[in-house]
Order: sequence, then structure tokens, then C-alpha cells
Amino acid sequence: MYTINLTDEKPDEKKVPGGDILYRKTLKVHKKYQPLFGERIDVITPKEYAEICDIHELPSISKTNLDGCTNEVLPYIIQKIKMWGCGALTASSISRLLKESKMPSYTAKSKKKHSFGKALSSTLDKELDNAAIASSNTSEWNRNPLNRFDCIVRILSSAECTVSQDILRIMAKFPMTLPLIMPDIEQENEFKVMLPLLTGPVIKQEVKYSVIAENHLFLNPFKLLVALRLGTNYLSGKSTILNQLMATEHMFSSSSEPGASRGQPYTLSGSVEFVWLT
Repeated sequence: MYTINLTDEKPDEKKVPGGDILYRKTLKVHKKYQPLFGERIDVITPKEYAEICDIHELPSISKTNLDGCTNEVLPYIIQKIKMWGCGALTASSISRLLKESKMPSYTAKSKKKHSFGKALSSTLDKELDNAAIASSNTSEWNRNPLNRFDCIVRILSSAECTVSQDILRIMAKFPMTLPLIMPDIEQENEFKVMLPLLTGPVIKQEVKYSVIAENHLFLNPFKLLVALRLGTNYLSGKSTILNQLMATEHMFSSSSEPGASRGQPYTLSGSVEFVWLT
């Protein structure tokens, strides 16, 4: 049975109109994942998942300020999932949330008008060095702080069982991978097997032209052919080759997906993604 271990400490208090106090369930994040998720994350209960408290606009994250960016974009992504807009969970869509920062530009035309001496050349070198340092500081351990797989792990880790089942049921209707094994963000070197939550969603198969058959994932006695992403070597290129065989672009996490130049996902090592081909 899939469980979420809640901390024994007193939950966070939240005052509501009328003077009442609500206590929110929280998870204590292991220090390994705190640079990405923070020390604590709120648990998504069925009531909170079903409520519509606000309309979240498309977020825009600066590439030079990525601290806490995963938590910042999640309300918008969850909102899109509830409306069956799982396209927001693709690598391309998440990468487009990052906006370019304004950096000093020096064109060839300006060089013709001005004579750049040593002082200006030194200033330019210093600015470029500072930009490189700032860029490296935003990605600890050479990890990408905003990517598709970490967003999926963050959502499923913080959601209660029934909420996770509904999210996976919606995701199963789209051509995208699902996590079969993912890290337990509360523990170090511990993993969660997601099979109990993945059992039952309806998947469709075109058995012949214009004939669609419906099956229940891991329940119906039909031949299930799947593709898996295994391993911890993000740069080996196996997932990139596997993606070339898929009709959907950048289906598995790989070193060639949008945003991969910033580093690999925090939660990728030891995880397993799969997608059915039948």
C-alpha cells in the first residue's frame, strides 16, 4: 500500500476568516533535495486538489534566479493537469517558462564606432566571469533546478494517495512517460514503487484501422509492451537514442531534452520511467 509518512512535529498553522486556525499537513524534505524543494512541502489533500481558489497565470522564471522555481510553477502545472492539459508537463513547455535575462551585449557595429581599450576589455571580461559564476551557483551539483521529471516527482510526492491516483489517471491518457520507481524525497537512498497507484487507469490501443480497444493498465490480461528508462548515467545517450524511436518528442528524460544544458534532474538517479507501446 502506498503511504505518505507525515512528520510528528506540529503542522503549520493557517488562519482563516473568522479567527479559526487550520493545520496543514507537511512533509519534511531530506537535505539532499532541499536545494530544490525547500525544507518542507505542503501535502495536497483531496479537498485542496478539488478546490478552485485562484486562477494561476503562466509563470515566467528568470534564468538568473532559479531558487525555489519548481515550487513556484507547480500551482500552474497542477491547474493545467486538472483541466487535462498535460502538455504543460512536457520538457519543451517547462523549458519555455524560463525567460532570458538581459545581459550586456557588444555588437560588431559598436566596435567600429568605438575604440575599446584595456579598461573596457577588462570590464567585459569581469561581467562575463560574474555571469558564469552566477549561472554555476544556481545549479548545485550541476543539477537542473527546473525540469519535467522533478516536477512530476514533486507533485506525486506531496499528493495524498487518491490525489496521486487521479493525476496518474489523467497523465495516462496522454503520450507521456510515467514514473514506475521514483525517489522518496523524505529519505536518502530510498525509493517508492508506484505500481499500486498505476494499476487501473484506462489506456487505449488501436488494434486495427479505426478500431480502438480499451484496457486497464496492469489489470487486463493483454500483452503489454513497454519502453523503460533505466540507469544513473545521464550523459551516456541511451535515453536520447530511445527517444528517437518515439512518435512524441523528448518523451524520456535525456541529455538532449530542452533545458538539459543546465544539468540533470535532482531526482533522476535510481528512478525508472516507462511508457506502453501496445
